[in-house]
Amino acid sequence: MSCTLSGKFVEFKAGYFHSDELGGQLTSLIQAVNTHFLVQDVLVDLPGRDSIRDFLAKDGGVYRVYESESVDTDVLDQSAFSSLNLKSQAGSEVAYTLFSSRDGRFYVCATPRPAWRQQGLKEVIRSDGKRIKPDNAWLSRPV
Repeated sequence: MSCTLSGKFVEFKAGYFHSDELGGQLTSLIQAVNTHFLVQDVLVDLPGRDSIRDFLAKDGGVYRVYESESVDTDVLDQSAFSSLNLKSQAGSEVAYTLFSSRDGRFYVCATPRPAWRQQGLKEVIRSDGKRIKPDNAWLSRPV
């Protein structure tokens, strides 16, 4: 669930029931409801994966990607071990470099400057030249 209201979710619950007209609990495929605090919709773009958006969620202190194909993968929060530095500025275009000490799946929350929210992201390019899909890079307000 997401909303446009300002605030912080501190708790939520989910439940389900089985309709007797459709066979009740005996014919249900659902056995439990597991809730997660959604961080962002993302897209796992590894070879062989589908093009359906996945979910980056925070469960307690652990970030995890829940893929549409039922693959759940832990993601390291590298926010404390990363730095964002000004690379260049030409007119209204500003380029930053994000340094992180980790390869693989990780999440970084860099402190945004006020101008970022007005301009948005143009593109994100990894050090090996791979262009990061817009689904996997975003600007948001700090919590």
